[in-house]
Amino acid sequence: MPKDIQTPPGTGHVGTMTPDQKVLLKEMWSQILSIADSNNLNVSADVLAASTIATEAASAASETASVKSKTATTKKSWFGTSKAAPAPAADSADDAPLTRANLTDIGLSVEQLRPALWNNILGDHPDSLLLRFLRARKWNVNNGMTMILKAFKWRLEDDIEEVKSKSEDELDAKYRGFRLQMELGKSFVHGTDKEGRPVVFINVRLHKPADQDAKALEKFTIYVMEVGRLMIQPPVETACLVFDMTGFGLANMDYK
Repeated sequence: MPKDIQTPPGTGHVGTMTPDQKVLLKEMWSQILSIADSNNLNVSADVLAASTIATEAASAASETASVKSKTATTKKSWFGTSKAAPAPAADSADDAPLTRANLTDIGLSVEQLRPALWNNILGDHPDSLLLRFLRARKWNVNNGMTMILKAFKWRLEDDIEEVKSKSEDELDAKYRGFRLQMELGKSFVHGTDKEGRPVVFINVRLHKPADQDAKALEKFTIYVMEVGRLMIQPPVETACLVFDMTGFGLANMDYK
Protein backbone atom coordinates (compact mmCIF):
# COMPACT_ATOMS: atom_id res chain seq x y z
CA MET A 1 0.00 0.00 0.00
CA PRO A 2 1.38 3.46 -0.84
CA LYS A 3 2.76 5.14 2.27
CA ASP A 4 1.69 8.65 1.25
CA ILE A 5 -2.05 7.93 1.44
CA GLN A 6 -3.57 10.32 3.96
CA THR A 7 -7.08 11.22 5.03
CA PRO A 8 -7.64 14.99 5.41
CA PRO A 9 -7.67 16.12 9.05
CA GLY A 10 -11.04 16.68 10.67
CA THR A 11 -12.89 14.28 8.37
CA GLY A 12 -13.83 11.95 11.20
CA HIS A 13 -11.68 8.94 10.39
CA VAL A 14 -9.17 7.15 12.60
CA GLY A 15 -6.18 9.44 13.09
CA THR A 16 -7.91 12.50 11.64
CA MET A 17 -10.55 13.31 14.27
CA THR A 18 -10.99 16.68 15.88
CA PRO A 19 -11.11 16.84 19.71
CA ASP A 20 -14.91 17.22 19.56
CA GLN A 21 -15.23 14.16 17.33
CA LYS A 22 -13.12 12.12 19.75
CA VAL A 23 -15.50 13.06 22.57
CA LEU A 24 -18.49 11.84 20.57
CA LEU A 25 -16.73 8.61 19.65
CA LYS A 26 -15.99 7.94 23.32
CA GLU A 27 -19.62 8.59 24.18
CA MET A 28 -20.81 6.11 21.56
CA TRP A 29 -18.42 3.48 22.94
CA SER A 30 -19.74 4.25 26.41
CA GLN A 31 -23.31 3.66 25.28
CA ILE A 32 -22.77 0.46 23.34
CA LEU A 33 -20.52 -1.15 25.97
CA SER A 34 -22.93 -0.08 28.71
CA ILE A 35 -25.67 -2.08 26.98
CA ALA A 36 -23.48 -5.05 26.09
CA ASP A 37 -22.13 -5.37 29.64
CA SER A 38 -25.53 -5.18 31.32
CA ASN A 39 -28.85 -6.97 31.30
CA ASN A 40 -30.82 -3.79 30.62
CA LEU A 41 -32.76 -3.56 27.38
CA ASN A 42 -32.49 0.24 27.24
CA VAL A 43 -29.64 2.68 27.45
CA SER A 44 -29.59 4.03 30.99
CA ALA A 45 -30.79 7.57 31.61
CA ASP A 46 -27.36 8.54 32.97
CA VAL A 47 -25.60 7.39 29.79
CA LEU A 48 -28.13 9.17 27.58
CA ALA A 49 -27.85 12.36 29.62
CA ALA A 50 -24.06 12.30 29.38
CA SER A 51 -24.30 11.68 25.63
CA THR A 52 -26.71 14.59 25.17
CA ILE A 53 -24.41 16.96 27.08
CA ALA A 54 -21.38 15.80 25.10
CA THR A 55 -23.22 16.10 21.80
CA GLU A 56 -24.37 19.64 22.58
CA ALA A 57 -20.95 20.74 23.79
CA ALA A 58 -19.14 19.23 20.82
CA SER A 59 -21.50 20.59 18.18
CA ALA A 60 -22.36 24.04 19.58
CA ALA A 61 -19.27 25.75 18.21
CA SER A 62 -19.47 24.08 14.81
CA GLU A 63 -23.20 24.85 14.48
CA THR A 64 -22.62 28.52 15.33
CA ALA A 65 -19.84 28.72 12.77
CA SER A 66 -22.03 26.98 10.21
CA VAL A 67 -24.90 29.42 10.73
CA LYS A 68 -22.57 32.40 10.39
CA SER A 69 -21.06 30.92 7.24
CA LYS A 70 -24.47 30.30 5.65
CA THR A 71 -25.68 33.78 6.58
CA ALA A 72 -22.66 35.38 5.00
CA THR A 73 -22.85 33.25 1.84
CA THR A 74 -23.78 35.21 -1.27
CA LYS A 75 -24.70 34.24 -4.79
CA LYS A 76 -24.13 36.37 -7.86
CA SER A 77 -26.92 36.90 -10.34
CA TRP A 78 -26.57 37.22 -14.10
CA PHE A 79 -26.57 41.03 -13.68
CA GLY A 80 -23.60 41.11 -11.34
CA THR A 81 -25.54 41.82 -8.14
CA SER A 82 -25.49 39.48 -5.18
CA LYS A 83 -28.05 38.26 -2.75
CA ALA A 84 -28.15 36.03 0.31
CA ALA A 85 -28.11 32.31 -0.40
CA PRO A 86 -31.34 30.43 0.36
CA ALA A 87 -31.72 28.88 3.79
CA PRO A 88 -30.78 25.19 4.02
CA ALA A 89 -33.56 22.64 3.89
CA ALA A 90 -34.80 21.15 7.13
CA ASP A 91 -33.22 17.88 8.26
CA SER A 92 -34.97 14.71 7.25
CA ALA A 93 -36.73 12.46 9.73
CA ASP A 94 -33.67 10.18 9.81
CA ASP A 95 -31.56 13.05 11.11
CA ALA A 96 -34.00 14.07 13.84
CA PRO A 97 -32.49 13.50 17.29
CA LEU A 98 -33.67 10.42 19.14
CA THR A 99 -34.17 10.32 22.87
CA ARG A 100 -33.45 6.66 23.40
CA ALA A 101 -31.72 3.70 21.80
CA ASN A 102 -34.13 0.91 22.71
CA LEU A 103 -33.17 -2.68 22.01
CA THR A 104 -36.75 -3.84 22.48
CA ASP A 105 -38.07 -1.49 19.81
CA ILE A 106 -35.29 -2.49 17.42
CA GLY A 107 -35.83 -6.19 18.10
CA LEU A 108 -32.48 -7.09 19.63
CA SER A 109 -31.55 -8.66 22.93
CA VAL A 110 -28.36 -8.10 24.90
CA GLU A 111 -27.39 -11.70 24.18
CA GLN A 112 -27.69 -11.04 20.44
CA LEU A 113 -25.89 -7.71 20.61
CA ARG A 114 -22.71 -9.06 22.18
CA PRO A 115 -21.69 -11.54 19.42
CA ALA A 116 -22.90 -9.14 16.71
CA LEU A 117 -20.62 -6.41 18.06
CA TRP A 118 -17.53 -8.57 18.41
CA ASN A 119 -18.05 -10.40 15.10
CA ASN A 120 -18.08 -7.01 13.36
CA ILE A 121 -14.98 -5.80 15.17
CA LEU A 122 -13.12 -8.87 13.88
CA GLY A 123 -13.42 -7.44 10.36
CA ASP A 124 -12.87 -3.75 11.13
CA HIS A 125 -10.77 -1.36 13.13
CA PRO A 126 -13.05 -0.96 16.21
CA ASP A 127 -13.09 2.84 16.01
CA SER A 128 -13.63 2.79 12.24
CA LEU A 129 -16.74 0.68 12.72
CA LEU A 130 -18.40 3.19 15.06
CA LEU A 131 -17.15 6.26 13.18
CA ARG A 132 -18.86 5.03 10.02
CA PHE A 133 -22.24 5.29 11.74
CA LEU A 134 -21.42 8.56 13.50
CA ARG A 135 -20.52 10.22 10.20
CA ALA A 136 -23.66 8.82 8.57
CA ARG A 137 -25.79 10.43 11.28
CA LYS A 138 -23.96 13.78 11.36
CA TRP A 139 -22.27 13.03 14.69
CA ASN A 140 -25.50 12.52 16.61
CA VAL A 141 -24.56 9.75 19.06
CA ASN A 142 -28.10 8.51 19.72
CA ASN A 143 -28.96 8.37 16.01
CA GLY A 144 -25.67 6.62 15.30
CA MET A 145 -26.44 4.10 18.04
CA THR A 146 -29.86 3.34 16.58
CA MET A 147 -28.39 2.92 13.11
CA ILE A 148 -25.64 0.52 14.18
CA LEU A 149 -28.07 -1.55 16.26
CA LYS A 150 -30.37 -1.88 13.24
CA ALA A 151 -27.37 -2.94 11.16
CA PHE A 152 -26.55 -5.63 13.73
CA LYS A 153 -30.16 -6.82 13.60
CA TRP A 154 -30.00 -7.13 9.80
CA ARG A 155 -26.76 -9.11 10.02
CA LEU A 156 -28.37 -11.49 12.50
CA GLU A 157 -31.64 -11.88 10.58
CA ASP A 158 -29.83 -12.55 7.29
CA ASP A 159 -27.19 -14.70 9.03
CA ILE A 160 -24.26 -12.83 7.50
CA GLU A 161 -21.79 -14.91 9.51
CA GLU A 162 -23.00 -17.97 7.60
CA VAL A 163 -20.97 -17.11 4.49
CA LYS A 164 -17.81 -16.94 6.62
CA SER A 165 -18.37 -20.05 8.73
CA LYS A 166 -19.73 -22.57 6.22
CA SER A 167 -17.91 -24.25 3.35
CA GLU A 168 -18.67 -23.67 -0.31
CA ASP A 169 -20.30 -27.12 -0.49
CA GLU A 170 -22.59 -26.38 2.45
CA LEU A 171 -23.60 -23.03 0.99
CA ASP A 172 -24.15 -24.56 -2.46
CA ALA A 173 -26.40 -27.24 -0.99
CA LYS A 174 -28.52 -24.57 0.69
CA TYR A 175 -28.38 -21.95 -2.07
CA ARG A 176 -28.46 -23.41 -5.57
CA GLY A 177 -25.67 -22.02 -7.73
CA PHE A 178 -23.55 -20.47 -4.97
CA ARG A 179 -20.39 -22.39 -5.83
CA LEU A 180 -20.90 -21.71 -9.54
CA GLN A 181 -20.42 -17.98 -8.89
CA MET A 182 -16.93 -18.71 -7.60
CA GLU A 183 -16.07 -21.21 -10.32
CA LEU A 184 -17.06 -18.77 -13.07
CA GLY A 185 -15.01 -15.92 -11.60
CA LYS A 186 -18.10 -13.73 -11.79
CA SER A 187 -16.67 -11.49 -9.08
CA PHE A 188 -13.36 -11.48 -7.25
CA VAL A 189 -11.00 -9.24 -5.31
CA HIS A 190 -7.60 -8.56 -6.87
CA GLY A 191 -4.95 -5.98 -6.02
CA THR A 192 -5.42 -2.37 -4.93
CA ASP A 193 -5.98 0.91 -6.74
CA LYS A 194 -3.84 4.08 -6.50
CA GLU A 195 -5.51 4.98 -3.21
CA GLY A 196 -4.79 1.62 -1.64
CA ARG A 197 -8.36 0.32 -1.87
CA PRO A 198 -8.97 -3.37 -2.67
CA VAL A 199 -10.34 -3.69 -6.19
CA VAL A 200 -13.44 -5.84 -6.70
CA PHE A 201 -13.97 -6.92 -10.31
CA ILE A 202 -17.48 -7.89 -11.53
CA ASN A 203 -17.62 -9.67 -14.90
CA VAL A 204 -21.19 -8.94 -15.95
CA ARG A 205 -21.09 -11.09 -19.10
CA LEU A 206 -20.75 -14.22 -16.95
CA HIS A 207 -24.10 -13.69 -15.25
CA LYS A 208 -27.06 -15.74 -16.46
CA PRO A 209 -30.24 -15.36 -14.38
CA ALA A 210 -31.22 -19.03 -14.64
CA ASP A 211 -27.85 -20.34 -13.44
CA GLN A 212 -28.57 -19.69 -9.76
CA ASP A 213 -31.29 -18.81 -7.32
CA ALA A 214 -31.65 -15.13 -6.42
CA LYS A 215 -30.72 -15.94 -2.81
CA ALA A 216 -27.51 -17.63 -3.96
CA LEU A 217 -26.47 -14.47 -5.81
CA GLU A 218 -27.32 -12.38 -2.75
CA LYS A 219 -25.24 -14.63 -0.49
CA PHE A 220 -22.34 -14.60 -2.94
CA THR A 221 -22.43 -10.80 -3.07
CA ILE A 222 -22.30 -10.68 0.73
CA TYR A 223 -19.46 -13.20 0.67
CA VAL A 224 -17.39 -10.99 -1.64
CA MET A 225 -18.13 -7.95 0.54
CA GLU A 226 -17.10 -9.73 3.74
CA VAL A 227 -13.89 -11.05 2.18
CA GLY A 228 -13.13 -7.58 0.84
CA ARG A 229 -13.52 -6.10 4.34
CA LEU A 230 -10.74 -8.36 5.59
CA MET A 231 -8.40 -7.01 2.90
CA ILE A 232 -8.89 -3.34 3.84
CA GLN A 233 -5.95 -1.94 5.78
CA PRO A 234 -5.93 1.39 7.69
CA PRO A 235 -6.10 4.22 6.80
CA VAL A 236 -8.16 2.87 3.87
CA GLU A 237 -11.81 2.20 4.75
CA THR A 238 -13.45 1.56 1.38
CA ALA A 239 -13.12 -0.65 -1.69
CA CYS A 240 -13.13 0.09 -5.42
CA LEU A 241 -15.69 -1.64 -7.64
CA VAL A 242 -14.99 -2.26 -11.34
CA PHE A 243 -17.88 -3.46 -13.49
CA ASP A 244 -16.49 -5.05 -16.65
CA MET A 245 -19.28 -4.63 -19.22
CA THR A 246 -17.34 -6.37 -22.01
CA GLY A 247 -19.65 -8.75 -23.87
CA PHE A 248 -22.74 -7.68 -21.93
CA GLY A 249 -26.04 -8.50 -23.65
CA LEU A 250 -29.74 -9.01 -23.00
CA ALA A 251 -29.05 -12.58 -21.87
CA ASN A 252 -27.19 -11.13 -18.90
CA MET A 253 -30.04 -8.85 -17.80
CA ASP A 254 -31.49 -9.87 -14.46
CA TYR A 255 -34.50 -7.70 -13.61
CA LYS A 256 -34.95 -9.34 -10.23
